[in-house]
Amino acid sequence: MLGLADIITKHLDKGVADIQKNMDGIDFNASGQTKGSLNSEVTEGTGYVRGIIQGAASLEWAETGRPPRTSSEDSGLTSKIYDWMGYRGIGSDLTEKGKQGLARFITLKINRLGTKLYREKRRRDVYSSVLTETVENIRQDIGKELANFTSQQFTKTFK
Repeated sequence: MLGLADIITKHLDKGVADIQKNMDGIDFNASGQTKGSLNSEVTEGTGYVRGIIQGAASLEWAETGRPPRTSSEDSGLTSKIYDWMGYRGIGSDLTEKGKQGLARFITLKINRLGTKLYREKRRRDVYSSVLTETVENIRQDIGKELANFTSQQFTKTFK
């Protein structure tokens, strides 16, 4: 009989792989850092088993796009945009100063208006359906294990 942690680990690991596959399918990652940040973790304690899938903060906007900013604090987005431009070859014909200026401009536009995905009110499925399916698969497998365990105990008791 599989333990609860084993069932959860199996399905969360598959969930991570499926999310990464979705990212590849929509060309989500320029650098692969967000995709590489995904992992699952299962912890057991007295009377509980907890499993999570976690990744980079940028996953927050993977499906709906980044909304306009409400804070004027530096979020570090300009350096991320600059790196993104390099991965995508955007502004490769510009001087270093020009690339930095373009990165600042793009950042200001995103901060003011949000990303194109956000502005168009579109949604892309990166992780939502995977998480729904993962939870359902965990629920079904745990139910099967509990049914098997109960049946075995019942059989032992009345033999």
